[in-house]
Amino acid sequence: MVVILLTGCAGSAPQKVTLHPSKPTPTEVPAGTVLYQSDWSKGLGDWQGDSGWQVSDASLKTDANGMYTITSPYTPQLENYVVEVHLKILKIPQSGGGIEVIADPAKQKSGYQAGLINLLAPDALHTFAVHPEALVLFVPSSSSEANTASQYHDFEPGYNWITYRVEVKKSWVGLYINNQLVSYGSSADTSQLSVGPIHLYSIKIEVQVDSFRIVSV
Repeated sequence: MVVILLTGCAGSAPQKVTLHPSKPTPTEVPAGTVLYQSDWSKGLGDWQGDSGWQVSDASLKTDANGMYTITSPYTPQLENYVVEVHLKILKIPQSGGGIEVIADPAKQKSGYQAGLINLLAPDALHTFAVHPEALVLFVPSSSSEANTASQYHDFEPGYNWITYRVEVKKSWVGLYINNQLVSYGSSADTSQLSVGPIHLYSIKIEVQVDSFRIVSV
């Protein structure tokens, strides 16, 4: 608060004017703003991960010999954001493979996993109990709300390019594949989920990723 005394003509009492400085308005990021875009044209750059992730032809690729994690160099600072990955599964040599986007838990904030699991080898027999699944899980697992704790859905990803979109809105996570919502969930523990670090995690499959970006919602 600032007080200013204004003087007028001789003999008149000074007038007191009180100024209330306005509070700064937080800067809002418009929805759809690209916050981060990968560029592997010159190698991994600041990405950090297991040796199973390599760069080839400006894309990330894995071999199918193990379970490999690689970490994005960018951590969003917004409550609402999207992780968008353009990928293609190249080979599933044995059943049980998968690919996930993972955000580590932070202090008083749950982490999450969103991805595809139980991918089947081409010669595997499909039974009623065994199918590839899309899922959203929370870390710790006890943080899932009761009505969204088992969001597993059958999903056949095939071997074509797909857009894999993980949308985070405060405590809610939705997994979209080619703009179709295939799984979702909410955390019962926190009003806002952790923003990472964010990882890609491959499980015994060969996969190619040619784009990874984070966008505001």
